[in-house]
Amino acid sequence: SEQYLTNTFSDKLLAFPLTNGTVIIRSHITHSQTLSAKPATPWAALLSDGKIFAAFCDCVAGLGCSCIHVSALLQQAIAHTKEENSTSS
Repeated sequence: SEQYLTNTFSDKLLAFPLTNGTVIIRSHITHSQTLSAKPATPWAALLSDGKIFAAFCDCVAGLGCSCIHVSALLQQAIAHTKEENSTSS
């Protein structure tokens, strides 16, 4: 999934913090097989301790809970966090 993220196009990572400490993240990620298709929109709900509470994608594989777009989204979030931590140090 990390290689998938670096070899695909992803939109900027969006984060929506909720009042209970959960953060919803989402992005648009292109399909690996069909560049002309509308990008997938995976999202994940992350608890304040970093655990994944829920994740979903609107692609066909996402309906079966076996989607690489969610994995790419989570890799994007990890990369963003590492980048933020390295610039703030």
